[in-house]
Amino acid sequence: MATTPYTSYESLGDISVLYPFPGSVTLLCLLCIAFWIVWQIMQIGAENKHYDEIKSKGHNVSSADKYSS
Repeated sequence: MATTPYTSYESLGDISVLYPFPGSVTLLCLLCIAFWIVWQIMQIGAENKHYDEIKSKGHNVSSADKYSS
């Protein structure tokens, strides 16, 4: 049972691309890196806000984990 139009693979050099969306690997990699950087910035901001709220209640930062919820 063949899943490609090729019935003989004797000359694999003639086959140019065997996977979908050729040339998009770099773009997808850049998008993933950009998403990761944005997520990291948002996560750091959320954690800083959380610890600032704990500090504003009069607790010290070293015990902030006890008061997080």
